[in-house]
Amino acid sequence: MSFFISPAFAQEAGGMDPGMFNMLFLVGFALIFYFFLWRPQAKRAKEHKALIGGLSKGDEVITAGGIIGKVTRLTDDYVVLEVSNGVELKFQKAHVAAELPKGYHQGYLTAKCSVSATRVVALLFTEEGAQCSTATLCGKIY
Repeated sequence: MSFFISPAFAQEAGGMDPGMFNMLFLVGFALIFYFFLWRPQAKRAKEHKALIGGLSKGDEVITAGGIIGKVTRLTDDYVVLEVSNGVELKFQKAHVAAELPKGYHQGYLTAKCSVSATRVVALLFTEEGAQCSTATLCGKIY
């Protein structure tokens, strides 16, 4: 019976040139890299640069470390934040993470201050051998 039926063989695959496939793969990888990594990072950097450039005295900000404060002084590279009444900390401008709505800093201080917390702080000051016997926290003297 095999005399009447000729064997059928598959045709060789024409396919794509391997060099062309590699080129398309690299172009696809570059597009994925651009749209998912480089472009969003550039956008965030541009927004952060605008934030740093727009800082002014009285703005309420949060640092990269999570410290909330009000801007009291600015220089070219540094910003001084008032984190509590009479307590100022100096930071590099690059460490400012975001600007907060006006009034957030004062509301945060009021919410975080309680009588038990102020008494603990006063005890720590006296146990550490502080020169004065009173501690100031949240604008009150204990």
